[in-house]
Amino acid sequence: MDLQKIVVIPGNHDASCLGLRRTRPKAEGLAIVRAGLEKGRQRRRFPYVRIVADGRVGVFAVDSVNAGNFNLIDNAVGRIGFDQLAKLGGLLRANSDLPCKLIILHHSPNIPRSATSRRRGEKAMPFWLRPALQLERVDRVGLRLLARTFEVKAILHGHTHDNLDRRVAGVRIIGAGDATVSGGSGLLSYKQYSFYPDSGLLKATIRRLRGA
Repeated sequence: MDLQKIVVIPGNHDASCLGLRRTRPKAEGLAIVRAGLEKGRQRRRFPYVRIVADGRVGVFAVDSVNAGNFNLIDNAVGRIGFDQLAKLGGLLRANSDLPCKLIILHHSPNIPRSATSRRRGEKAMPFWLRPALQLERVDRVGLRLLARTFEVKAILHGHTHDNLDRRVAGVRIIGAGDATVSGGSGLLSYKQYSFYPDSGLLKATIRRLRGA
């Protein structure tokens, strides 16, 4: 397996409730996350960009986890922070000529309001749960502004365990469902992204496979 073709970003369960456990203080918890990334030959400093597909696609990795998750209350809340957003802007500017730019992070930069979900025929998320599962407002607005300014094809995220594909203020946002939890059919699934340089189209397809 070519690990240079794999991009790994931490999720809230990787850095869960840092500092809450007496036996594992915050510094030790962060060290475990970073050691895991290094073991998989992944970068531990965010943001960064990995250019693939013969220079046609740039994957910009953002950490939305390690600025938070320091107690039980905010365990699932996403935070990026000004410094990381500023560095991301610099990376996007330096690679502005890439035909396809993708931003990946764990937390959702937008969870639709209940009325919006119902209008689309989707299951609505309770209003009290949205703040706990998406980026804080300043971060999500800043991230979407960067994406629109530098013509990012899409922001890809997980965390909410859904496969929503929507546009918010001109920015395409695509969620990825559970890859290790089978649905009612007993099939596992993952999301495959295909970029077509001639048309500039980015296609997201759900692939299903038999579980063991």
